[in-house]
Amino acid sequence: MTERDLSEAQKLNPVFQRYNLSLEEMRVYGVAKLYEAMSRKFKHPTTIFKKDADPRTARYWKAFTTFIETYKGRNIDKGLYFKAQFKLNTGGKFIPNFLSSESSLKRYRTYLKQFKAEEKAGEDYVKNRCREIHSTYRFINEYLEDNGMDRGNYDAFFSYAEDYGDFMTVATRFAIQGYLSKHFLVMSKSFGESYLILDQDVRDQIFTKDEIKQYRLKLMNSPRIREFAVKMFGGREIVFWNANVRTKETGDRL
Repeated sequence: MTERDLSEAQKLNPVFQRYNLSLEEMRVYGVAKLYEAMSRKFKHPTTIFKKDADPRTARYWKAFTTFIETYKGRNIDKGLYFKAQFKLNTGGKFIPNFLSSESSLKRYRTYLKQFKAEEKAGEDYVKNRCREIHSTYRFINEYLEDNGMDRGNYDAFFSYAEDYGDFMTVATRFAIQGYLSKHFLVMSKSFGESYLILDQDVRDQIFTKDEIKQYRLKLMNSPRIREFAVKMFGGREIVFWNANVRTKETGDRL
């Protein structure tokens, strides 16, 4: 950063300008503010700076200065480093004075391994759910073709009964038997309309209201699964849970 860049940065933040902070001091201030915000989020609330006071007089200023000097030039993700202390520290409230300690570094390395493992598990989860949805797409469309119906006619699939007067559609049986991806079913407009006219005991054989909420939460946290379903089935068929899905028979909302 050039002197001109430093001057521009100082103008953007009144604290930098008022106390004429150097580039290194601005970095210390920024890291300390990140720590302050994250400490509240993870229920280790720590106030670093007092209002209308020179930030260099703050109680933990030296601790953050040491932290930056210790890890200067090293590939440390400061946000994850702080998160590791708040989540893995077992000795009561964590305070900034221990940021540069060996035990803090060990917590960071442990958390980094956990974070990468969770990230990989998340990737595997998305891939497996997309495979399920793709299998369901093929299963439904092959069934439609085999029974003289148009591919993509999902209303027909979910309303089709083999014998006149059947109280349960073929698709309902498939859903109960586990042939259809539940991640797809909770996003399918056609399924939602057929599901809501079923008797409650039949509904519960597919999934309960609590299970629907759990699948909904998973999909909210994994938008790539929904995007894949839209690619397979089309945007009109895939209806996320904030959309109204009603039936004339019951007026229920899925």
